[in-house]
Amino acid sequence: MKSATTHRNRIRNVAATVMRILALMIAVSGAAAAQQYDLLLKGGHVIDPANNINEPRDVAVAEGKIAAVARNIAAGSARKVVDVTGFYVTPGMIDIHAHVPLGRAVVRWSHPADMNFSSGLTTVVDAGSHGARDIHLLRENVVAHSRIRVLAFLNIVGSGMGDKEQDIREMDAQLCADTIRKNRDILIGVKTAHYWTGQPWDKEHPPWQAVEKAVEAGTIADAPVMVDLVSKFLFKARERGIYFDLGHGAGSFWWRNAVPAIKQGFVPDSISTDLHMGNVNGPVVDFITTASKLLVMGVPLEDVIRRATVNPARQIRRPELGTLTVGREADIAVLELRKGKFGYTDCGRAKFIGEGKLENRLTVRAGQIVYDPSGISMVEWVKAPKQYFTTPRLQGVDPTATAEPPDESRRRRPNR
Repeated sequence: MKSATTHRNRIRNVAATVMRILALMIAVSGAAAAQQYDLLLKGGHVIDPANNINEPRDVAVAEGKIAAVARNIAAGSARKVVDVTGFYVTPGMIDIHAHVPLGRAVVRWSHPADMNFSSGLTTVVDAGSHGARDIHLLRENVVAHSRIRVLAFLNIVGSGMGDKEQDIREMDAQLCADTIRKNRDILIGVKTAHYWTGQPWDKEHPPWQAVEKAVEAGTIADAPVMVDLVSKFLFKARERGIYFDLGHGAGSFWWRNAVPAIKQGFVPDSISTDLHMGNVNGPVVDFITTASKLLVMGVPLEDVIRRATVNPARQIRRPELGTLTVGREADIAVLELRKGKFGYTDCGRAKFIGEGKLENRLTVRAGQIVYDPSGISMVEWVKAPKQYFTTPRLQGVDPTATAEPPDESRRRRPNR
């Protein structure tokens, strides 16, 4: 009798254990199902001009894509929640005139592509550093090794930016167009600049040769053309469908021109920096500083964001960029608008004291947080999990993987 009773008790214990395991599995499965998002930016004010959104909303990300943009998305629905209350959430921004490393002599002027994450940029477009003969350098040395999206305008000059830009024999429209068509994934158009700007025209240097050849190449390739020019006929050109980009650079942005233009209603269609190592320490500094200059001249914040997102995306014919549309790649910037008086400089070493300053607080590229200097996505160190207090054996340990606080003995242990 005792043996039979013991046997029944064992069966009951095993059954109870199995039921507990099943209940735990169901609970875990239910929790996993509830966490349908990888990342949730909660409590921010979304500005997404492409979708006419300018109001408080949450933004959810799943599998590298925008999964939802809505009010009051449940915090429990995401594996990682970032409180962005008090900040503006925008699409990842686009700089359509920058210069990135080439792998040859001109690299001294180039600015490392991934450093642009600090401005909320998720796409940079190199503006004519490369020509048809050296485009492979961009693909091999930059695109293949950058986390930021890198695109480019191809220089009409086959050898790219440099001394050959004055040689009209280097301006092969057919070669340029063919190269663009073969590299549509990274090449978005044609660029011309720096052509014979300070000397008399002659037979070897017709005045419009570079522009005419660039337009010819753009026509053949059915691609946009970027031209570095300034003219008093700006309003008529805009009426004809010409887009105007800011293109700050080391010599192109002057308060004496910019302030009257803005007051007269001539606001550039897009914001870009012409950033390179010659102006990164001033007057350009970075993209977010350039955007702030428009803001302090009186351009409303939504219009500034429009010129940093949807407008440049359309100009380079990449409408899938510059938007928080559900299903698109999750490229996101989180911005703070600081109050107060701030000074900004131009290319003539003159300053403008303006009200307000944009600063980037967080950048998400393809669903991954790639820039967070103040730690808004991170756990406070005293609440970090146990592995934070032990020197990791491998790089890449995520101290925010759990929210489990350390025990007191581990917290007090010195790091030897």
